[in-house]
Amino acid sequence: MIQAAIDSGDEPYNLNEIKEDIDKNRMQLWAIFENNGEMKAAFVTTIAYAGKVLLIFFAGGEDMKNWLYLFHELMRWGKDNGCTSCEVHGRLGWDRALKPYGFRKKKIVLEKDL
Repeated sequence: MIQAAIDSGDEPYNLNEIKEDIDKNRMQLWAIFENNGEMKAAFVTTIAYAGKVLLIFFAGGEDMKNWLYLFHELMRWGKDNGCTSCEVHGRLGWDRALKPYGFRKKKIVLEKDL
């Protein structure tokens, strides 16, 4: 799932870099599993910007409506670790999905291939 998020996203990472950052506790991997052990969703987070912002990126999974409410757990973890806000970096569809949870569009990123 993380590889699929990397492939569809715009963050400048590859899977090996993410694994290394998780191993060195610079990033966190969160996973949601079904009772049968099947992974349904995964997120990568880090605390950024002088330790004040929980940054969620490389999020994805199946049946979003069944696990999206768990973003509250990520928010609690961020707050418990000193964060005062949360940013989600992802595709445009996240705007619509997270609006009911209090997220708002704050900025855009413009890109041009060179």
